[in-house]
Amino acid sequence: MTAAVPLGMPASFDSRGLFGRFGSFGSKEGKGAPGGKTKSVPKPLAKFLPKELLQVDALSPISIQVIFSRPLADEELEADTARASFKLGSDLELSGTPRLKAGTKASYIVPTALQQPGKRYTLSYRGGDKLGFKAGVDRLFFRYVRQISYDTIEVVPLLADGVADCGMVCADEAGTDCSGPLLKLNPDNVSGGRHYQIVPPLEGKTVRVCPAGGLPLLAGYVERTQLEGGVQAPQFRLPEGYAFTPGQLYAADMDWGRIGRDEFTGSAWQALKIKGVRLIEPDLIRVELAADPGCDLFAGRMLQLACHGEASKRASYVPGSRDGAAGEFRLLPGWSLQPGKTYRAAPIGPWAACPPEGMPLQSLAPSITGTAPRAKSGAR
Repeated sequence: MTAAVPLGMPASFDSRGLFGRFGSFGSKEGKGAPGGKTKSVPKPLAKFLPKELLQVDALSPISIQVIFSRPLADEELEADTARASFKLGSDLELSGTPRLKAGTKASYIVPTALQQPGKRYTLSYRGGDKLGFKAGVDRLFFRYVRQISYDTIEVVPLLADGVADCGMVCADEAGTDCSGPLLKLNPDNVSGGRHYQIVPPLEGKTVRVCPAGGLPLLAGYVERTQLEGGVQAPQFRLPEGYAFTPGQLYAADMDWGRIGRDEFTGSAWQALKIKGVRLIEPDLIRVELAADPGCDLFAGRMLQLACHGEASKRASYVPGSRDGAAGEFRLLPGWSLQPGKTYRAAPIGPWAACPPEGMPLQSLAPSITGTAPRAKSGAR
């Protein structure tokens, strides 16, 4: 069966079968620079203070709640340190960093890989005593799934159903916008007489998307989309090169959650229209759309920058930077723009539309040295 091409996609876009396919756009990965070092340590680091595991309970098939005798230091909450310190038995691994529950001294929500039903696991911390717990069976409840882009869905939990994102209940949740007071839960995760499920950090999690009469694909979690402006709406994206076919019925499911309204019909999707681009820092680009999309449709997207005589460069979206119709994109590490040159910016993939030649982007003027006053770029 041959599917229609979603609206707003270039003529070269080829959509076939139950999922559309198109060409590869390359890697989206980049690494940041390491931090600095301190010259002296006046007293023992807090991370070496002894801590005792008091209690471990599974909250869901992908999370546990861990209570310590004292709080963890900031260093102990860093991803690499946490993975080295938290030792789970039976090949179970952490999938993210621990989060401190609001209103508690040392109670943490800890995301894990998928726990196997009926299996018992152990946890130890920094080589200390082991505590056991049984795999979580309380799958997270999501009210519905909906398509929000040609290759992306939202799987939506609601506070009204007794489901709260970790950003709503964790005091140290970095990079989320709760836009409201934190929900304080007791050790049994009850508030106001109601029990709440807690959606842990979803990094690395997937959702199966299956077309009627076809084979499923795994849609991967899109970074930093769990909570925006107080709205819970984690996004999951099809593998690169795939798109939903308009008119095709799909069903979504996952081993770690259940969805109330789990079916949706693929729809033709109008690409976002780019109104303008401008450089606001030497490596930071602000992209403005013609209209506010209403949710973070920039998430996980990339731009390509071209200039005559130079190799093309790429910029990736800065998670959480959307402000209405605008979002920020940062050049990948190791790349820079030549001062005073004009580049052409274009979206990588059919998520947005602009003129075929791209949108003009003027790099910052070179700095003026010598006795003359330094020119102001207006970047900040």
